[in-house]
Amino acid sequence: MDELSIIHITGTKGKGSTAAFCESILRHHGYNIGLFTSPHLQEVRERIKLNGIPIPKDKFAKYFFECWDKLEAAKVILILILIFFFLIL
Repeated sequence: MDELSIIHITGTKGKGSTAAFCESILRHHGYNIGLFTSPHLQEVRERIKLNGIPIPKDKFAKYFFECWDKLEAAKVILILILIFFFLIL
């Protein structure tokens, strides 16, 4: 993370356009760009772009389910912690 340069765009209007302009300008000046926007317009993969190209379906599925599995495991651990906590009260 220390080697990444990050632009975080906030506000109520124009974030998507501003992000698209920044991404385009930086890409045309030779930078490798990762872009995450939300919400998506047509399909969820368009939220994540690497150098202007949406993440491939196979990579999206792989990373999505890696995150999903970790969240499911964390949920089980949290439930066990809560059960333990309430049993000792």
